[in-house]
Amino acid sequence: MSEIKLDEYLQKLEGTQKIWMLKIPMMLDPILYNIKPTVEKDAVIYQKGKYFLAFTPMKTQIIVQTSEADLYELMEALQPAIKLTEKGAKLSYKEEYNLDVIAKIAKELMFRIEAEKPDETDIVGMMKWNKIPAEIRQLYTQSVYCSKCKNTEIVDFIVQNNNGDLILKGFCKTCGGKVARVID
Repeated sequence: MSEIKLDEYLQKLEGTQKIWMLKIPMMLDPILYNIKPTVEKDAVIYQKGKYFLAFTPMKTQIIVQTSEADLYELMEALQPAIKLTEKGAKLSYKEEYNLDVIAKIAKELMFRIEAEKPDETDIVGMMKWNKIPAEIRQLYTQSVYCSKCKNTEIVDFIVQNNNGDLILKGFCKTCGGKVARVID
């Protein structure tokens, strides 16, 4: 399936659907600052590893889906008028407050993503990493072991110096699980 760009998708929408689907990325980009939205099957999806937040516009409401089951309970607590279904939470376009609910859910999701981040890159490690030619660095990042996916690529990684060895700590590009690579 070819990836549809967000701008192309938004141009196809009309009326209230378009207004809300324009407001959501504008509101969420500062919150989910390191997550680029994608479009798949008429849904705008923000995904980072195992976490996701998806929005599908309908005629009179928007369906919000998330990877975190307890966030549905939070949505319902914030806005009792929300209808929870097996497809997700249905939020009415008529309730402007529902945009605030979406923002609060996004902040909670980002908090969870940030809490799982590995430690920070250290300066010595980054200096050593940058001395390695780019094509060799690419080989290192594209050949990392994941317990679930086997050979994978590491993404969103940090670089640390550990007794002369470099350690890359990040996430599997395929499943989002934590992975690491030691370079001696």
